[in-house]
Amino acid sequence: MEQNSKISSDTGEILHDPTKYRRLVGRLIYLTITRPDITYSVHILSRFMHEPRKPHLDAAMRVLRYLKKAEYRAMTSACCEITWLRYLLQDLQLPDPGPTILHCDNQATLHISSNPVFHDKTRHIEIDCHFIMDKILDRTVVTRYISSQQQVADVFTKALGKEDFSAMVCKLGVHNIHSPT
Repeated sequence: MEQNSKISSDTGEILHDPTKYRRLVGRLIYLTITRPDITYSVHILSRFMHEPRKPHLDAAMRVLRYLKKAEYRAMTSACCEITWLRYLLQDLQLPDPGPTILHCDNQATLHISSNPVFHDKTRHIEIDCHFIMDKILDRTVVTRYISSQQQVADVFTKALGKEDFSAMVCKLGVHNIHSPT
């Protein structure tokens, strides 16, 4: 949240349909499992679930924009690492392996990273998007969507149900050495 932001229960008009706000805050609460940096903001926003107003929705949307920005930063960081590793392979005179697949579980992030038209909402991440786009255009990376059900990294970053956890651990090839089978 913005520093010194004052959100109160009596400012702004009451939302006619609070469902969107409640669903958004519910998703943000779930995200706090892997993103503890947003816990304070989400706690503040969840206090207004009973009677959300326009300023509360605006604050929740700012938290979402912050999360999208983090997605782009993570993709940029991954592209930097990929570029470094490819230069290392080249220095070792190993053959060009072709484009590296960069998986992402956020379709909006993938769309903006490959879209040459930037809008007002992307100005804070424009440099990152240009970097990723350059890597896509020069075929260093190819971006692919991966659904959350296939995202094995979630086993390390999220609290999963027993079935999802077991499926992901199995995909990773991890075996319980203490199980009878």
